[in-house]
Amino acid sequence: WTTGQLSPEKVQRLLAMGIVEDKHAEDFARGLVELRRFVREKQTNEVPFTYYNPDNGYQLGSFVVAQKKKQLRGKLSKEHYKALQEAFLSFRQTVSAVFFKHPEDPEAAELTRSIEALLRSTRYALQAERRRQFRKLVLTHHPDVSKDPNADTTMRFLG
Repeated sequence: WTTGQLSPEKVQRLLAMGIVEDKHAEDFARGLVELRRFVREKQTNEVPFTYYNPDNGYQLGSFVVAQKKKQLRGKLSKEHYKALQEAFLSFRQTVSAVFFKHPEDPEAAELTRSIEALLRSTRYALQAERRRQFRKLVLTHHPDVSKDPNADTTMRFLG
């Protein structure tokens, strides 16, 4: 029926029998209801990822984790994002805004963002490889070695 090949009468009969037109919309609506109930009863918007509703067994923790992952990947629709915010679910900002403060100078900020991206790319590498990469960056951007005017800012960022 989503392609419009069924007549409106047939669609109404299917809906009356309990066949759902959009399963994802129904799942989201149920998760939103459970989230609002949780916030109202527990007086907090921090849902443990293992939490499930003991009354009906709904896996609210899994729902919240899935929605936050969608938000971080940019896959959460604006309507769903707004509905979740109205239910008092808090979202993290982008990771770089949370952990790193980049310099005001645009050239230095671009340099520190590229260093940040390089360090993030080695996040799952072996610890020895991460150390090697970090030392290489320090030796490259150290103010005594580098002629770059932003070397001091870069070292403060690395520190």
